Amino acid sequence: MAHLAAAAQVICAVGAAESTTLDSSAPRRIDGDGTISLIEAASQSGVEQFVLVTSLGTGKFGFPAAALNLFWGVLTQKRRAEEALERSGMNYCIVRPGGMERPKDDYKLTHNLTVKPRDSVFGGQVSRLQVAELVTAAVLNPGLATNKCLELVAETTAPARSLEDLLGTLPTEITKEEQEQLAEIEAEARKELRSAKSALAAANEELAISADKVAQLSDALKEAKSNEKEVRGEVAGILRE
Repeated sequence: MAHLAAAAQVICAVGAAESTTLDSSAPRRIDGDGTISLIEAASQSGVEQFVLVTSLGTGKFGFPAAALNLFWGVLTQKRRAEEALERSGMNYCIVRPGGMERPKDDYKLTHNLTVKPRDSVFGGQVSRLQVAELVTAAVLNPGLATNKCLELVAETTAPARSLEDLLGTLPTEITKEEQEQLAEIEAEARKELRSAKSALAAANEELAISADKVAQLSDALKEAKSNEKEVRGEVAGILRE
């Protein structure tokens, strides 16, 4: 994805559409593998901030949000993408909105946006406009959104607050230094895994060679026994004469 080379920030809000409900591969292909590919490309291109929009219920089982997972494990796939982003080393902002099917743009006139920490909300609604405004604020104020997971719903009883104030209510989940340490640990683990796989492949090859040699020796032994039996028969015949 060469077009990411000049990008400092990326927003990803892709997801399997309702029209793909009967396609069991859609959540893995789009919410999982597709999003992870974008995350990896962004990381390799030096993107500084990645904002990922997923869903309530992605990190922890709870109703009614968990019912979404009946759609071919879509929440599981979204969580795979979140984990890939958290491991990427980029500054991340994960946005988990509530249901966005019914609320219209004027929803914000009667329902104020709330921001809650990771795995604390499992139901509620929010308009697409409110989510878009919060995502925009996260991009314009990356310092307030760095390494946070924000769960969004709108409520009639919530006080009206600025988007910047909402972003600042939650603490950063992990520092850049801790991210770098984890990235180093993961890189070392991946290196060791590759080395172990290489050693296993070499061992399997040696085992295959050994098995082939055993088979050859077994064939040779059978042939030798057959020859021995033939010789014994010939000798027995000579002795009888």
